[in-house]
Amino acid sequence: MTLCSEIDFGSDGQTHHAGTASYTGMRLDEALRLDWDKDVNLGRRTLIVGRTKNGDGRRAAYIPDPLLVELSSVTEGNCHGRMFHWSHKSHVHRPRKNACKRAGVEYLSPHPQGRHTYATWLKDYAGPDLKGIMLK
Repeated sequence: MTLCSEIDFGSDGQTHHAGTASYTGMRLDEALRLDWDKDVNLGRRTLIVGRTKNGDGRRAAYIPDPLLVELSSVTEGNCHGRMFHWSHKSHVHRPRKNACKRAGVEYLSPHPQGRHTYATWLKDYAGPDLKGIMLK
């Protein structure tokens, strides 16, 4: 299995998005709205998700060790404003497809790569009732 950190996504933030999606289960739209100044607190290890697809209010997503290392590597000058600078979620797909092609791995769109990976990890490692988690 090839990990996102092993794929050269280039310098456009794809690696950070792949990690954020996989380690938090965040939807693409939710991740695109993240703001370094308002939503990211590396000291508290939280990402604040604002408006969600189903209309729920703000919630905090825990930042696990691998994602903390990845996000901590972002230079100070790039830690202000929007975390990801794509104006629309459609702009994420082409660079991701190209990166996967260069790496010789199957392309997964952001949804299965992020949310499905996260749900699988929850089920495999934490052992909770996945349907119970989905209802929350």
